[in-house]
Amino acid sequence: MNITNAKESSKILDVATGTGQQAFAFAKKSYKVIGIDLSEAMLNVAKKKNKYINAKFEVADATNLPFENNCFDISSISFALHDMPLSIREKVLKEMV
Repeated sequence: MNITNAKESSKILDVATGTGQQAFAFAKKSYKVIGIDLSEAMLNVAKKKNKYINAKFEVADATNLPFENNCFDISSISFALHDMPLSIREKVLKEMV
């Protein structure tokens, strides 16, 4: 199932990527993916598991993304919001938009 309706060349930001499972699912569909997370340890796991040239991982704060506005076609977050305080959750979602 494709829930994004994204074109094949779409660029996707996977916020709070952790070990990269969602990023890998996007990469498998030929999307260009950047997975970000605050945890270097989690990102190191993602980097070791990464077999896709179209998936990259970097340390970044989701409340202050280091990217230009509108440079991604899709931004995604899977399981991180429930662990965040409401004020942080709101900042992350505003930044993703």
